[in-house]
Amino acid sequence: MKFEPVNFIRLAHRNGIQLTRIGNHISAVDASPIWVKAIKKHKRQLLKHLPEDQIRRIQTDLFEDAPTL
Repeated sequence: MKFEPVNFIRLAHRNGIQLTRIGNHISAVDASPIWVKAIKKHKRQLLKHLPEDQIRRIQTDLFEDAPTL
């Protein structure tokens, strides 16, 4: 059976596991050891389909210079 990252992410979200990408790492909230093992095995495929973590992006924007008017 072929691994399909989009279906895996949907299934994880349906089961209450929040997957987000932080740089080259995946954050899995409320994941059991079985889910963690599958995420580690297919990390490269999953990274392409996960959105960047919004909190990290907002934090980096706070330290950038404000545009001048």
